[in-house]
Amino acid sequence: MKKFNTILTTMLLAFVSFSQANAINVVLEFDKPESCKIKIDGTPIEELVKSRTELNVQESCVLEVTPKGGYVLSSVTRGGQPDGNFNKYTGWTKTITADCEGDTYVVETLLMSEHRNASCWVTVDRASAIRMVRSTSLEEVDDLQDGQEVEVWYNADEELPFTITSATGAPIYKITLNGNKVEGTTSFVVSPSAEHGDIIKITTQYPDVDCNVSFELVNGAENFLTRVTADGEDIAPENLGSFTIKAGKKLTLKGDMRAYKFNGMKVGDAQITDFPSEYSTYITQDTKIVIDAEKLNFDSQMIVYLNVDPTESDAFSFTNNAKAEYKESLHKGYNQIDFSQIQNPFNWSWANDGLAYINNRLIYPDSDASANYTYKTLDSDDIVKLYIGESQESTYTVTFTGDIEAANIMQDIITPVEAAQRVVVLPGTRFTINACDGQQIKVMANGKEITDADGIFTYDVTEDTEFAISDLSSSISVIDADTPITSTIYNILGVKMLAKPLPSGLYIIDGKITLVK
Repeated sequence: MKKFNTILTTMLLAFVSFSQANAINVVLEFDKPESCKIKIDGTPIEELVKSRTELNVQESCVLEVTPKGGYVLSSVTRGGQPDGNFNKYTGWTKTITADCEGDTYVVETLLMSEHRNASCWVTVDRASAIRMVRSTSLEEVDDLQDGQEVEVWYNADEELPFTITSATGAPIYKITLNGNKVEGTTSFVVSPSAEHGDIIKITTQYPDVDCNVSFELVNGAENFLTRVTADGEDIAPENLGSFTIKAGKKLTLKGDMRAYKFNGMKVGDAQITDFPSEYSTYITQDTKIVIDAEKLNFDSQMIVYLNVDPTESDAFSFTNNAKAEYKESLHKGYNQIDFSQIQNPFNWSWANDGLAYINNRLIYPDSDASANYTYKTLDSDDIVKLYIGESQESTYTVTFTGDIEAANIMQDIITPVEAAQRVVVLPGTRFTINACDGQQIKVMANGKEITDADGIFTYDVTEDTEFAISDLSSSISVIDADTPITSTIYNILGVKMLAKPLPSGLYIIDGKITLVK
């Protein structure tokens, strides 16, 4: 034990010696220590900021000095010469090497008010509707007030022009500089002079006037639009010929990109080539909208199986090549989607784990780190199975016994099954079984009888399953409705029948099941 402690002590001393050997001593001197922040490899150490800050740092670390709000760096020098990577607005960085041992870096700063040498006057009707940002420093003008003239300072050599953008996405009605209109819609570049006193006026709200909007739907696009809203209010289909909307308000169009091929749209003079299910624009004048879309001929169908309800997952998406979303029409279990081949390829995605299959063959996502499956070309009758949240593959074995020749068997809604064969299936796979023409059957799954619905036996597989099929037709007598019957007759529920002739159906006559035709 004593020998072990000696070895451990020696190792610790060696580690400490190694750490000390790689430590570099540097000094930071600040003219205004309250104006700066220090980071080492991205970690703030503000408590060390004082007029003379001595640091013991590791070789190859990154030393960073950044100005606090209201300040800029004036210079950072070593031995009276600039050193390191310097930006007066964003800060100074230096990668520390062995050559930096004992170096002193002098940091000088200026108040931003001292740095800025010119000003202009800015008036805006709604300050919250815009962002006004200086160049280079990228500092936002944050003291504007609704309807009030505010003096805005800048460094004429470095912080011009201003960029003024809409904070809401809506167009800005008008911006003037010294009475002259500045061109733009949602983004403006404004360049006041280096002298004091230029005037910038920003009017975000449009005048209270009505703009006429009309539609022309061509090439069979009459039912393409599924919803039209003007400033959030629905426009009835019968009013699409012409209606009004206030200037500067949003018009939103939703189109049926699952049933139509979108060829293009013209909004006023603007040509629109992409319509991802929803399109929005702001109306600023009388506008005519022409939509060219063709009704698709659905020549194919696919089956999509989901192990969960997709509407409960914000991250789930299933789209065609026109970016039309199918999510809201899908549900847990089996879904049939009619589509046209020109809508290929399809894309689907979700967050976290999951497995995807096409025709029961596992397919892989775009990358190991994602659950995105893009550009999947599907043929008619393809079966897509998506197991969201699953990471391990699992299968079940299904077999059929008994009078299998008396039944029609389907897998996954549309795939015929050769009943004599052993079938390996994915979890949740649905089998539907019905009797061949003129026959009656009973179906058992793992020893339990399945109840039919209108002659169809349905069963979703969640374990290894054996279907046993019994042909009941051989034990049923068949007679015509006008055949004389003297015996007591009961229906299949055991209720005595009095009326004659009997309606077609199954009855118990002389204790035997009889089919009356």
